[in-house]
Formats: sequence, structure tokens, C-alpha cells
Amino acid sequence: MRPASARPRRRPAVPLLLLLLAVAVPASAAPDDTFAPWRSLALDGPGVDAAGRRLAIGHLAVDLSEGTLWPVRAGNGELAGMLFEGAGRFVYRSDDPQDLVSFEANLRRQKSHLTLQHNAVSDELSSLLVLFARPAFDDVVEALATADGPPPSASANAALADYLDRLRLAQFEFDHLAPFARANGEPYQYVYVEIDGRRERTGYAWDLERSFRESLFHYTKYPGVEFRFRDVLSTQPIPGYERGGPLTVSLSRLDLDVRSEDNRNVAIDATLEFQVERSGSRMLILYLLNTKDPKTASWESDRRALHVRSLTTADGTPVSFSHRYHELAVDLGRACEDGETLVLKARYDGDFFTDAGGDFNENYRELGFESWYPTPGSLAAAGFAFHARVKTKAPFFPIVTGDTIRREEKDGYHVVEAGTDHPVWAPVIIAGKYKVDEFKAGDRLVRVYTTPVISSKDRKALAGLVAMMWDLYGRMIGPLPWKELELVERRSLLQFGISPAGVIYLSTPNVDTSDPVTRKFQAVGANGLVAHEVAHQWFGHIAWPHTMQDTWLNESNAEYLAGLGMGLAVAQMEKQGKKVKKSLDDFATIKRRWQSGAHTVAGHGTILGAEQLEGGGVAGAYRFDLLYSRGPAILHMFRTLIGDERFMAIWKRYLDREHPGARDTQDFIDACNAVMKSDWSWFWNQWLGKPWIPEIRVEHTVSGNRLHVVADQDPATFMKIHLPLVLTYPGGRRGVKILFQERPHQEFTVTLPAAPQRVDIDPARNNLATYK
Repeated sequence: MRPASARPRRRPAVPLLLLLLAVAVPASAAPDDTFAPWRSLALDGPGVDAAGRRLAIGHLAVDLSEGTLWPVRAGNGELAGMLFEGAGRFVYRSDDPQDLVSFEANLRRQKSHLTLQHNAVSDELSSLLVLFARPAFDDVVEALATADGPPPSASANAALADYLDRLRLAQFEFDHLAPFARANGEPYQYVYVEIDGRRERTGYAWDLERSFRESLFHYTKYPGVEFRFRDVLSTQPIPGYERGGPLTVSLSRLDLDVRSEDNRNVAIDATLEFQVERSGSRMLILYLLNTKDPKTASWESDRRALHVRSLTTADGTPVSFSHRYHELAVDLGRACEDGETLVLKARYDGDFFTDAGGDFNENYRELGFESWYPTPGSLAAAGFAFHARVKTKAPFFPIVTGDTIRREEKDGYHVVEAGTDHPVWAPVIIAGKYKVDEFKAGDRLVRVYTTPVISSKDRKALAGLVAMMWDLYGRMIGPLPWKELELVERRSLLQFGISPAGVIYLSTPNVDTSDPVTRKFQAVGANGLVAHEVAHQWFGHIAWPHTMQDTWLNESNAEYLAGLGMGLAVAQMEKQGKKVKKSLDDFATIKRRWQSGAHTVAGHGTILGAEQLEGGGVAGAYRFDLLYSRGPAILHMFRTLIGDERFMAIWKRYLDREHPGARDTQDFIDACNAVMKSDWSWFWNQWLGKPWIPEIRVEHTVSGNRLHVVADQDPATFMKIHLPLVLTYPGGRRGVKILFQERPHQEFTVTLPAAPQRVDIDPARNNLATYK
């Protein structure tokens, strides 16, 4: 699609219909003309005959057989889109093999009335709304600019009113998207299409501002909830932007002064240092919470609300902004230069110092993974030095990402100052009524924060496990950039862990062995979960995913590192004659669990498409098994093929401790190819991008010292794979021969040093395959 230029029409003094896209500007937004016009959309001007016209963008094509297209304009007269009434049909096609698997699964899960046929869905339509951040669909825009037909009909005005009511419930941020694209220019664009179809109401987005992907979706409206939830059916990368799009800025440093007088209300002064990544950037869109209200999905709630009081440049000059939709849209008022350092200062406050659920838990408060500080939306733009001074009222004690600089208690308040120059993307601040223990392990310090009911024995055991994994992982793939790890209990009977930079949250079942209820959880992998969260300090905070498609780089690698670590720990205990607890699994058990989960999800999704499986239930279970079972099983297959030394070298090269930051799947493949000195793209593209587990029929015959092997797979689900043969010769001597099956039917003849007495195919079952 090529954006079109359009001549803006002057709005009449009294527009035919004025419809507000969102509520009035909240008190926290600076008064300005940048965003307000895009909150007032109306039909303005004559329409054009739509018969025979086609609207095509990406993989969406809309053919209009009869009816009228009316111009939709913003409050400043700029063309913002078009409304159609009449008859037509749309077709949306998916050409992405990974998307096709999740597309079909999402259609089933959402019980959509659309059906996937020949990789496409279609429906008849009676109306549609198109909104674009910059003018698109050149031929229609040109026709609207010269139209001289009748004004919009009453039914057209009513249709637009209905569409905009629905967009209010979807909290569609058009008043941020349009100014951003128009201020910053190409390639930024956002096109939204909502279709009133015969079978289903369907939405489409062409996003060249945030995700650089196109997506097809339905909306779900739950009774009593004033919000339309977007349920994605299909999402595909926009050609040319498979590895993301151009950044406007990246955040390089964040300095905070955080104060809470009552452990409920909090005031924050933030100094943000950005590096400009693209000349001409005038407008930024940063993520920043509006509310943590647990009783609503709307950003407009005044409960648990965050209020921006001021936003200025380094010299105190006010900057125009809009704080809505959990975003902070910033108009700098000038175009920046590539490489320029930009400093902004924000002051904000509110009653959002809550627990993770938005309530005032009696044990702890947190500023956690949500966007409680202004940050670019892309993880590629994150990775910043962090420093914070935090003051809380006793007995709540603050816990802060980074190594401790200063701690003091004075006049009934605790003050902690901490930070790190190592780039982080997810710093957290926690405060709680905790018992604190410190455990030294060489030059490393493990602090354990638990509620007083947790025994000193359990705290010590937890610190010991973390210190052991920390040391083991460091020897395997290199040390961490910080010398302190903070282990924090989050009081809950659910079993989970979360690993922000320098901090590890653990729920009660992972730390408490005294309670019979929580003790049951200790027997089903609690220590493995702890090992997994420690592993995230490497795979998550030295390198982190570039996009959601790259989530496996965090989760599968951390899970595999944890499995190796637990396996080595158990093997060491057995070697020393120590009793191994039931909660500690050996590596063989862990591997069987991965392979079992991988077989469960076979054919239902791909690793690269795991995040495209929308919702919970079966889809959530498939996502889990793709990332935490299939992913580590594939990594294990690869390690046993190439050997420990080269595998660890790949991990080290991928992490690249001297250059921490966002990574994508191609970065991992590049690290692999560099270490292997050959192209292994075929392996990763296949195993990450296809859903199958090969079923292989292997037959062999021995004639003297010649071995003949025949391998067969179903062509429809064929996967190129290596076949490890373990050969047992007279006298018990063993040898290994590896064959690569590159075709569904392949025969091999191998000359051996002697006739083997026994031939076993993959006896250790290291491959992710089923042998017949």
C-alpha cells in the first residue's frame, strides 16, 4: 500500500454530525491542539459511488459491489478515513505457515462463524469503517477530494455513531496514532478497518507504528464489563519489517525519586534520558499506566490512578502530552536529530502503590512489570541504566532492582538507594513487611525476604539453592552483571515465579515446607521453578526478546538451562552419597516431561507462533507446552548432536554479555552459525516454524561390515533429522554413526570397521521423534 496525499477540506461552520471518539481530556493532560482534533470524528462532505471499487491492503481485500463511501474527517478538517454503506465482500488470506496453524486454532477457540478455506476467510458485508493515521487508498481519496454528490444520509450518520460507540468501548487510541504518523512521516502508518459482516463483525489492523504486523480479529464484550476485548485470529509480519520497524528513540537511563508517606499513595520524580534513533522524530509514544484499578478494564478509572502533573525538558520547558490508554503521547514541538540525547523530566503521583492485583495487600506493595514509568513500547528500545531512591513508611521495607548503594531507617521511614549501569528493561520496586536474611556466597549476596511465618531453615535452603544455581550457571555461560539477588515471597497458594532484573518473586509454595498444603507443591517441581527463575537473570536480562515472536529465547532457553542445572545438582548429590529430595528431579525425568509435553502439542502450534495462540484454556496449555516443553526438547536434541562445548559457546555468543540488549531469533541462529562455521538455519527454521514431531520407520540390515539403513517419514509432516546409531561390536566395544535423513524416503549404506552385533537407533531418546 502506498499512502496517498489528500487536500484537506475546510469543515463547515456547523458540521452535519460531531461525534467524540473518546471522553474529554483528563486533568493530567496538557491543553494543546495536537491530539484534541483527532478525538472528534464526523462525516463531512459528499460521498462517492462505491460500485466496483476495491480496498486492498496487506492480505485484506474488500470488493464493493454497490453503495456509497463517505469521508470521515477530524476536528481540524483532515481526512481521517471513510464509511461505507451498501454491499460487498472481504477476503483475508494468511501466507505465513506459522500463523496458519494458530489461525485455525484461534477460529476454533473463538467459535468464529468464519471458516478457513484455502488459507483464507471471507464474508459478505453491508457496511465498514476505515480509519487511517495518514491518508491511504489513493484512488478513493482522490475521488472523495473532488466528489460533488449529496451530503451524508441519516443512516450513514447513525452507522458512524454506532462504530464510534464501539471504538470507545475498545479504547482505540486513534488520537495518538494519527498525530504520531503525521508528525513523524513515513513509514509510520496505522490503518484500521471494522467490517459489519453477514456472519460476524470483524476487525483488521495494518500497524506500521507499534507491532509492524497486520492482524485480523474479533471483539468480545462480556456482560457488565464496559470494554471490548480484541481477540486476535491471525497476525502476520508486514513485508520488509519482519525484524521490527524503525525506532524514534531508545531509553538509555532512568533516574527515579520515589516517595510514599503511607504505603498507598506514591509520588515519583523521573528523569529519562533518551537517544534519538531517527532524524525527524518529533512525537513519541511511551507506555505509562493510567490506573491499576482491578475492577475495570478501562484506563479512565480514578481508582488506583496515576496522574501526570508535569512533563518538561531538562531546562524546565513544558512539553505537550496526552496521557490516555496507558500511554503517554509526547509532542516535542520540534524534529530531533539522529544520535541526539533527549532528556525529559516527569512528575506523577497517585494511589497506585498496590499489590499485583491492584489491591492494598497487608504484606506487600509493588511497582512491578506494568509500565509504572514512561518507557518506549518496543523492547528493542529498552535497555537502560537504572538508579532509584525509594522511601517507604515503616514497617514496609523497600526492595529495588540493582546493587544497593545506601540503606537507612530514620524517623519511621525506610530509605533504600540502588541501581545498576548494566542495561535493564524491567526494574521493579517492592515494599513489604518482611523478615530479611542475608547470605553471602563468595562475592555474591543473596537476600531473602519472607513473611515471618517462613522458618529460618526454609529461608536458608532457598538461598542455598539460588546461590548454587547462580554459581553453576555462571560457570557454564558467564557471570551476572550484578552482585546481589533479592528473593521475595509473594504470599499466595498458587505456584509461580517471576524474575525481574536482580529480583526473583516466589509464591509461598516455593519457600514454605512447614505447611502441609504448601508442602505438596514442593514435591512437584518447586525447586525446578526456582532454578528456572534464576536462569531468567541470563535469558531475560542479559539478552531479552526483540518481539513477542521471540519469547522462546527467554522461556525455552531458561527452562533448558534450569533442567541442565538441576540435573547436574542431583548428579553431584548422588555422587557424594547425599539423599536427594523428592522435589529434586534428575535430568532424565525432566527430559521425559519435556518430550511428553512436546508430543501433546504436536500439530497444534509452532514455537514462533506460540504467542499467537489467543486466550487461556486449551490454547494457553498449548502455548505452555510449546515454550516450556517443545522448546527445551529441541535445544536438548541440538546439544546432543553438536556437543556441550559448542553448545555452551553458542549460548555465550548469543548472550554477548558485553553488549546486552534485545535479541531476535535470527540473532540466535547467527550465533549458532558463527560457532558451527556452517549454516544451520534449516534446523531452526524447521523446528521452530513447523508443528510436527516426525514419525520415522527405520529398518536396517547388516551384511559383513556393511550396514544398510532405510528411513521413511510421511511426506506431509516430513522433518529433516539426524539419526544417531549406536553400534555394539564384538567384545563390547561401541561406536556411533550419525545419518541425516533429508528426504521422506532415504536409504543409506555405510561401511564399518567390523560387523556390529547390535544396532540401536537413538537409544538415549535424545531426538524429538517417534521411531517405528
